[in-house]
Amino acid sequence: MLHITLFVFIANALALLLIALLGHFFAPLSEIPASDYLFYSCIIQWGIAKLVWDGGHESTTLSHDPHARKVMTMVKGFDFDADRLEQRAANIHFGMKMFIAGIPPLVGCLVLSFL
Repeated sequence: MLHITLFVFIANALALLLIALLGHFFAPLSEIPASDYLFYSCIIQWGIAKLVWDGGHESTTLSHDPHARKVMTMVKGFDFDADRLEQRAANIHFGMKMFIAGIPPLVGCLVLSFL
């Protein structure tokens, strides 16, 4: 529980820092209310979650590439399917952590919007 709390804190701090840095370069982001900072933080984190969270769509280009298939036959003693499943599980795990990290900014944005 401590690890996910620390991850949420660090992910939110980095997202807010990114928004603050972008505010120095882009005029529309320079003077925005706190609720917009939180909303943009949520969007950034959920966007990253969508990019890494496979969502059930697997790339089929590697198995159709003749050169990749030739290299796979040259390597002995390595289970490519197990490695692919491990990578997919790691992506889903990281995507879920980013999704969870985006919930507190969304709640904060909603609370500040209705106050």
